[in-house]
Amino acid sequence: MEPAAKAATLWGLIGALLFGVLSQGYQLLTGEAIGFLVVLLVMGVVGVVTGLLSYAVDARL
Repeated sequence: MEPAAKAATLWGLIGALLFGVLSQGYQLLTGEAIGFLVVLLVMGVVGVVTGLLSYAVDARL
């Protein structure tokens, strides 16, 4: 795997996990429940978008 792809994959993973942590914090602070599947789907979308954007921007930096 090329270094840029590996870095983009790791940034995507970090973005997805960060969204998961923030959604749990929101649930703890407000008491409102967010569906588990909704959180997983949005985590997947955030991870893919973050990975693609970091791969695209990596060549420009």
